[in-house]
Amino acid sequence: VFSVDADTTQPIKPIVGPMKEPYTLMEILPWIIFGAAVLVLIFTMFYFYRKRKKKPIFKSKEEPKIAPNVKALDALAVLRLKKLWQAGKVKAYHTELTEIVRTYIEDRFGIMAVEMTTDEILVEIKPIIANAVAINKLKSSLELADLVKFAKANPTALENDTSLNFAVDFVNESNAQNSVLQEEEVENVE
Repeated sequence: VFSVDADTTQPIKPIVGPMKEPYTLMEILPWIIFGAAVLVLIFTMFYFYRKRKKKPIFKSKEEPKIAPNVKALDALAVLRLKKLWQAGKVKAYHTELTEIVRTYIEDRFGIMAVEMTTDEILVEIKPIIANAVAINKLKSSLELADLVKFAKANPTALENDTSLNFAVDFVNESNAQNSVLQEEEVENVE
């Protein structure tokens, strides 16, 4: 290796700066691949985040759905055991009775019965239930409850007990009729 001969008689010149070279494709290609990989990773993360947001990864175990007629009959049995009207709480007894029946109608038939008057409920339910006896029992029970709640009527023990029995009969008869109608629809489809 030979060194360059330096002329020491001449003044020292500044060092020459780096020369600019154009970039080649081979130099840029790794950066392009890295950028594309980052974009794909961000897109994948966003996609799975949105998908997971709509559908959870771990599903909680769903509680078994209780049929409206079973729920209503259980609530009516509990009401019977409370013995509210025997304790002098006739208004509370009839309020709870109508609440149970209205909730049953809402759950079973999709009628917003909780927010309707007795007459509106009867008008809405007549086309659905063909059993006139069941509708009359419902009407009798709801009208007696209206008289107790709003007109401060004082029904006899027999009327209180009959009102609850009519509610139970209505739930049983309307459920039996709908079960028969659903079976006929299934047979017609087949």
